[in-house]
Amino acid sequence: MSVLVDSPRVHVDAGPQQVWDVLTDFAAWSDWSPTFDVRGDAVSRGARLTIHARVVPGPPLVLPCRIQRAEPGRALSWTGGIPGLLRVEHAFELTAERGGTLVHHWERFTGPLSLAMAPLRTTVEREYAAINTRLAMRVESLPAR
Repeated sequence: MSVLVDSPRVHVDAGPQQVWDVLTDFAAWSDWSPTFDVRGDAVSRGARLTIHARVVPGPPLVLPCRIQRAEPGRALSWTGGIPGLLRVEHAFELTAERGGTLVHHWERFTGPLSLAMAPLRTTVEREYAAINTRLAMRVESLPAR
């Protein structure tokens, strides 16, 4: 079983590198994302992250993750979860478009516990759409380079 949360793409009026810089400034995520607190020291394939996710009611879900893709200006993704029960793959894909960047933000849940995510899909997609908007606002508020 697999559940895909595929939020609406957002256009950011800034280049892919500027979007990448905001996405990889993990210490500042809490400034623009009320849903995720991302902690990690390195931005490279295999680097460890700890994600504190507040997507559903209750205490944050704490997930140890590893970066799978770290392609500056192109893609950032990580995987984590609960071994044998839930695997989570979270991704941001960046494409230069119309003088800015198109951001595709998605997440896939697999494993036995992924069934529990199916009824929450609409709620999570709505929250991810809000994250996309906040990401765009954050990037666009910074001085252009």
